[in-house]
Amino acid sequence: MTLKQFFRFVEIKTKVASQFPLILGSLFSAWYYGRFDWLAFGLFFVSLLVLDMFTTGLNNLFDARHDRLEKDYARDYQNVILRDELSPKVGEIILLVLLLISLVTGILLVVRTGPVVLLLGMVSFGIAFIYSYGPVPINHTPFGEILSGVTMGGIITFLAVYIHNSQAGWIGLQGEMLQLNLREILRVVLVGSPFILLTANIMLANNMSDLTEDRRNGRYTLPHYIGLEQGKRLFSLNYLACYLIILGLIIFGVLPWTVLLVFVSVGRVYANVRAFMAKVAKSETFIFSVRNYVLIALTYCLGLALALVFL
Repeated sequence: MTLKQFFRFVEIKTKVASQFPLILGSLFSAWYYGRFDWLAFGLFFVSLLVLDMFTTGLNNLFDARHDRLEKDYARDYQNVILRDELSPKVGEIILLVLLLISLVTGILLVVRTGPVVLLLGMVSFGIAFIYSYGPVPINHTPFGEILSGVTMGGIITFLAVYIHNSQAGWIGLQGEMLQLNLREILRVVLVGSPFILLTANIMLANNMSDLTEDRRNGRYTLPHYIGLEQGKRLFSLNYLACYLIILGLIIFGVLPWTVLLVFVSVGRVYANVRAFMAKVAKSETFIFSVRNYVLIALTYCLGLALALVFL
């Protein structure tokens, strides 16, 4: 397998967006709490990136093994194993290496920051596994949007802040009693909540685009239950809520005023929402949900970065 084939196998182009919650959480920790642990950041970055690559590669390997497409169409299929007729054994070896790297860096991160990271990491991995596998995968149910949003948006953002503040005593045991600093936990959850909505919207757009095919294949996702029109309405309201949450956090001093930069994205996001709602099509308009994620996430992170430099 060449390097180019490896990048296609793990779909490296999709991995940049998955790092935004880590970047945001780390920037917020540096600005609000004045703490930044470079070693913890590096370990989390590698572990998160490699685990994401492993999950994508595993999906592609399963698709190749099931050989869902006819042989004649293999070269047009985006799955590099089918398209380039690669040996699945090579994919298995690569996945094993990726899993080992993720496990080693994850263990080192737990040693550095404590058991809370291990617990939340196990929860996230468990959700990620049953999302696509098992007797009733989550992506066959109406709970895919919220669980993917909470995992990829909420938990990762929380961990991204927590790894820099693991000694602050937000979560711990006093005797047999669990001690929680609910004020700090709520603050971090609110800061990360836009990513919950943005991630959920990507899944919602995907499920709306695949609604007819999903029904035919026995996958009854959220749009099946609420209908396409209500799905579109929820899609647009999630973006509105995202902006309102950020504005509220700025007003109450949780975020710096430089994060107002995020509102530069409103015009483009609005245009993308209208284009998607006018024609829900996987091949043509689904990409707008991804672009909106990147637009809002990028300006959100840049706003915090500006505060670190100038405030």
